[in-house]
Amino acid sequence: MPNVFQDQIINFQQYDIDSNDNIFSQILDIRKTELDSNRFFLKYISKEDLSKYDFSNEESLNEFRDICSTYNSPLKRMAGCNLRPEKLEKGIRYAGIIISDPNKKVLGQFDIIDDRIIYSPIFPFFYEERDLIKFANDDYFTTIPFEDLVLNQINHANRFFVHLGNPKTIKDFNNYGDYIMNEIGKEQMIEYLTIPEKGEKILKKHLTR
Repeated sequence: MPNVFQDQIINFQQYDIDSNDNIFSQILDIRKTELDSNRFFLKYISKEDLSKYDFSNEESLNEFRDICSTYNSPLKRMAGCNLRPEKLEKGIRYAGIIISDPNKKVLGQFDIIDDRIIYSPIFPFFYEERDLIKFANDDYFTTIPFEDLVLNQINHANRFFVHLGNPKTIKDFNNYGDYIMNEIGKEQMIEYLTIPEKGEKILKKHLTR
């Protein structure tokens, strides 16, 4: 069973996660008593890196905290949750759950809003944005790989879209939600997750238009 962890300095928590259920829904359920319950970061750490630390040992836990505050931190930002309804009118980059591959094998980001998933190889990687205005500061981390996390979300979605580009005119570009989308099937969405070349092809076409 995979885990999700939260380190609040004075309170270190480990949560069991059911990989067959909606992973983000489970994290949101964990957070339901928080003041800003819908907004958090989820970071990734490999099982190999995690195995170097014993969180039941104070010295090992402090060592983990020390390394995670450095440039060489084993934690890699993978997702951010920003589900505030009033932001939805601004478009897919301002609401929902944003997930990017921390290893940069898969371009861009996956956006989850309600029962929809939108894949955009054109947007920058989520964790490069560093936008603390859109997203909260509460950090969680997990050993669940990016591919498994997105596949979990795909299996709990009903509609799938790929972002093919932005409107060509400056006037249209001011409308944040007016992106060029193509609705696809579930199997096609899985291909965008597992075959990086498919996203690369869209990006190259977008850049040479």
